[in-house]
Amino acid sequence: MSAPNPFAPPQADSAPRPPGEVRLYSPGALLGFTILFSPLVGGALAAVNWSRLGEHARARTTLLLCYAPSLIFMVVAGRAAEKHIDILRLPALMLSIGLGSWLRSSFVEPYQKHLEVGGAKGSLLWAAVVSLALLCGLIVLIALLIAAKGAP
Repeated sequence: MSAPNPFAPPQADSAPRPPGEVRLYSPGALLGFTILFSPLVGGALAAVNWSRLGEHARARTTLLLCYAPSLIFMVVAGRAAEKHIDILRLPALMLSIGLGSWLRSSFVEPYQKHLEVGGAKGSLLWAAVVSLALLCGLIVLIALLIAAKGAP
């Protein structure tokens, strides 16, 4: 019998957590945070939900589907703002509503099943704190990018 490899990655606990220990954000919270804050926040909350349910591939897909269009839109909006074009507010709202509706609809059934087996709801206060932290980080990143580019 060989000795265990000291360089092997740690073994994850494969036993599922009891539903009462898993706290999920509601579909309404996903929609609300997506519209009020941004699709980046709603996507992050939805990814947390999927990860807590053990569906890590779905969490990554959700992040990709929320972050990619949002980041592309931010670049386009930034370029338009440089040219003093301010017509992108409605498309930005439509993007938030569309992604928020998708997040909400994709999570209604898993959330209901979670509650039926005794699962707990996630804290909206904690979600708001995380949302504000993400947005502050985004603002700092944008400010650093503007500073690196130099003032006109």
